[in-house]
Amino acid sequence: STTIQRANELLPRLLELWSDSFVVMDTAALVYRNSGKIQKAREYLEKVLAFIETTDQRWFTQNPGAFDLDAYLGKNDELLNTDMPDMERVKLSAARDTLIPLAREIHDRITEKVSIN
Repeated sequence: STTIQRANELLPRLLELWSDSFVVMDTAALVYRNSGKIQKAREYLEKVLAFIETTDQRWFTQNPGAFDLDAYLGKNDELLNTDMPDMERVKLSAARDTLIPLAREIHDRITEKVSIN
């Protein structure tokens, strides 16, 4: 079993235990993104965005690395789905790219929250 498969196996239990956790919502979004479940990834990114809107800025100041924009920008995607035919990998990459604007919005909102004095 690959790391992505194992993450998909563990994710339901993680969500059951800590579904209201920013880190778990972000992890779910990344697991779904990396498995090609783009709509599910988008759902969890929307939950992350809602969390940001309702959470005090101190949380983000105390957890500065909680959101890794680079992961959504595909910085390590060459390591994913290496067993997949090239054409399928290209299609999956294009689908993943549709999440980038939402990921940038999340990153920007966190940056705004932290910079508020």
